[in-house]
Amino acid sequence: MNNFDFKDYIQSNLSEIIGYQALSYPNELRNFIKLDGNENPYGPSKKAIEVLSQRNDFHLYPDHPDKLRQKIADSLNVLPENIVCSAGADAVINLIFSSFKKQDMKLVIIKPSFGMYKHDAMINNLLFDEINLEIASQPNGHYLDANLFSRNKHAFIFAIPNNPTGGIMEKESILKLLDAEHLVIIDEAYIKFSKHQSYVELTKKYKNLIVIQTFSKWAGLAGLRLGYGVMHRDLSSTLNAIQQPYTITNYAIDAAMVSLDDVEFLDNNVKKIIATKDLFINQLVDITNITPINSEGNFILCRINKGKNTDFQKFLYNKNILIRSYSDVELKKYVRISIGTPKNMEYVIEVIKEWNS
Repeated sequence: MNNFDFKDYIQSNLSEIIGYQALSYPNELRNFIKLDGNENPYGPSKKAIEVLSQRNDFHLYPDHPDKLRQKIADSLNVLPENIVCSAGADAVINLIFSSFKKQDMKLVIIKPSFGMYKHDAMINNLLFDEINLEIASQPNGHYLDANLFSRNKHAFIFAIPNNPTGGIMEKESILKLLDAEHLVIIDEAYIKFSKHQSYVELTKKYKNLIVIQTFSKWAGLAGLRLGYGVMHRDLSSTLNAIQQPYTITNYAIDAAMVSLDDVEFLDNNVKKIIATKDLFINQLVDITNITPINSEGNFILCRINKGKNTDFQKFLYNKNILIRSYSDVELKKYVRISIGTPKNMEYVIEVIKEWNS
């Protein structure tokens, strides 16, 4: 082997990055209740399944997503030139970060939140700060003092509802940041499960607001990877120009198009998930050694008051239930449980009661 050194070619900051830990699963996954990925337990629209079964053109490159952008725009009452589509909300976020100036701007990320924000910031060699928030949301939502950031221009990214806490960033904080002409990115992956309204309409008023949504959660299309951003055309035109071609498959495009024609069915599934979540929280409240945090997502963050969070996770694993635990300092006593079907959650409650006894 020669003495070739990749350090001469690869950015030095990349060596510090630990890859995002996508979860691995047992071979017999079908025997498990999978509550670790915030997926939709009811799956996609039957119309999506039908349209996917009709395609057999694997040998062809995907179509341009113009029709999909128009369909999304119509559903949101915006213009198609305001839409950027990509292979999941994660890809949209990374695309936005890749366009940022590296030295003249700082990104602000709240903690705890979705780990890909920090991951993508590091990949793109961005300057960033992390701001700690209380895990439990206040009555009006998480509050961020916008006056702290009045001197210099920043970019902020918030998940609303937040993952993994399920809390909401107070609207007053968001508006103050926008009025101060900071760039604000709002990730609304879970907005369909929240009683709060989307910020999409405000993109018509604020040029400095970007809203990101996905078909993964409410539409049950996580495996097809399709997300989109809503933003001013001055930015969308740039992002659409620099994005790699063929990032979205024909299967994702077709499934998303028919999902937007079957909103009533999908919204009904969302209502069922919310009802199941509310019941599950009420049942957890009566169990001594676990404390649920009120959530506006399709998941619940729970504090484990007995032993380690990983021990609790292992107990459920041995009962064929998959949940998410955390090693971060601020979350080392917590687990996140996605909401499954009512039958799923009845069994989970039985197992948690057994663990608690």
